[in-house]
Amino acid sequence: MTARVEPYDVGWPGVIAKRVTSPAFGGYVTQRRGPYSKEQQQEDMGRADTRGLFTRYGWTINDLSRDLGQDVEVCILDNGHPTGLTFHVQHKSTDDSGCYALQNGDLSYPIKVDHLLRWCDSVPPVYIVLWDTDQRAGWWLSIQDAILDLDASTSDWRSRKTVNVRIPHTNRLDDDGLSRIRAKVAAYLFPSISQGKTVEFKVEFTFPDTAEGLAARASLQRHIDFGDQVQLPGQYIKALQLSQWFERVWGKFDPGRGDLVIGPRASKRSIPARLDVLTPSGHAATVPFIDLRVLKKGQKQATLANTGQSIPLEFEFVAPQSGPTFDMSVRVVKIPTEVGQLRELMLLRNALAEGGRLRLTLLNDNKVIETQLPPGMVDAAPHEVETVMEELWLIEQKTGARFILGPGFSLSDWDVATVHMLARVLKCGICGSRNATAVFRVRRETADTILAAHLRGESLVIVERNPEPKIHLLGTTISLGPVTYTYTGRLGVPQQDLEKQLLALRPDELVEVRLIGGTVTEEFAKWQPVHTAPTGRDEVPPEGLLLFGDADTPGE
Repeated sequence: MTARVEPYDVGWPGVIAKRVTSPAFGGYVTQRRGPYSKEQQQEDMGRADTRGLFTRYGWTINDLSRDLGQDVEVCILDNGHPTGLTFHVQHKSTDDSGCYALQNGDLSYPIKVDHLLRWCDSVPPVYIVLWDTDQRAGWWLSIQDAILDLDASTSDWRSRKTVNVRIPHTNRLDDDGLSRIRAKVAAYLFPSISQGKTVEFKVEFTFPDTAEGLAARASLQRHIDFGDQVQLPGQYIKALQLSQWFERVWGKFDPGRGDLVIGPRASKRSIPARLDVLTPSGHAATVPFIDLRVLKKGQKQATLANTGQSIPLEFEFVAPQSGPTFDMSVRVVKIPTEVGQLRELMLLRNALAEGGRLRLTLLNDNKVIETQLPPGMVDAAPHEVETVMEELWLIEQKTGARFILGPGFSLSDWDVATVHMLARVLKCGICGSRNATAVFRVRRETADTILAAHLRGESLVIVERNPEPKIHLLGTTISLGPVTYTYTGRLGVPQQDLEKQLLALRPDELVEVRLIGGTVTEEFAKWQPVHTAPTGRDEVPPEGLLLFGDADTPGE
């Protein structure tokens, strides 16, 4: 056998190695030459201790390339049988862990940020192990826990080159610590391992004839009948067999070490449904789409809900397996801000308050389940609230305006009065008021005409037109189209006062005229019903004085 030896620079300062090429070695073997530093001795001692710990626990260790940034790969075995679970270790050694200790006993150790970012989503997961060669003791930390802690304590850590990670002093590298590592690795890898798999189990119980035993038996029966979650002490479990793949990941269940928790039989499968409420008075309310999921299911009863659906209401339906009926509960989880959604919520509330027939239609197969709803499930909305909401919705539909009402919104008296007025205008095109007062600023010739009519005992009628009036309501501007204002009434200032004002009036000045005790009528051409003609000149009583405002200022 022949071998070729050549000098080789391994890249470590002060260290020159020989590279041996030989068929017996199947490649290169690097032999170190040069000083063997205290730090290297310390690192080798720490790794040897850690290897021995993993080996005694029954796990195997494989060295990794230094280029990967981790030192070893640990394969988790149960009683010598592979589990398919592995994790990588970044090993650090020290002869004085006290220099890294915090006041509470935790350890603070520096790590390069680029390593943390590279390891954060690593599969297999990466663990940091800090080993004290003097104490022959170690501590561990998962990269995921390190990053969660850094995100909570140091918001800008990603922009740094090096950060200190906190290793809890309770994370000892002993049998209990390795058991915890095994559970964390299993939890980390379980989502990918469990893809497309189901868990089956066979369990045999034995319940003693005691108060505790009978209570445990009753809770198990509730799980069977209704699907409720049940927690049973391990002492009542005689035998338990789980799916082989599940036991390989999590290990054998030891009844003596804890309780058995059986969760509800939930499902992620969507069951789209529609809900209709039909009241004896003929009112109806509809929720057109409810995205239901099975929360729990037993042999006697199933519970479905739309938890997490992005609508204001959360429904829960409880349906017996034996009959075509159901019970329903509903709660508001989010107050909507749009008028349409608020109106639908109010209609449903009022229908539920009145009671009647509930109809649930499962949209996948059009299966219909009905039940009777007694009155008083919720309180009805106040009548004034119902009226305002209906009128706001009408305004939106007619004008195209959109109102956004914030959480806990409230309407002022002016808002409510404006909503009522706009609704009347949009329904019939006209609105007005009696016993009204109107104030105008007019030219002298107009004031002379008004005064002459007043002296003759004639009623006063003033008509004005506005081509595009605008109403401001709840932060929204609404255009209503051309409007004609008709004011009727009697002179509201003494004759002598008006005459004095006219005598002192300059040609370019306006004088204030007040009409009282009359009516104000507003006619909106755009919203007039087809069969109704707007009021005009011909409809003014013959004895009235009709004035059309042009350059004069409008009434108030």
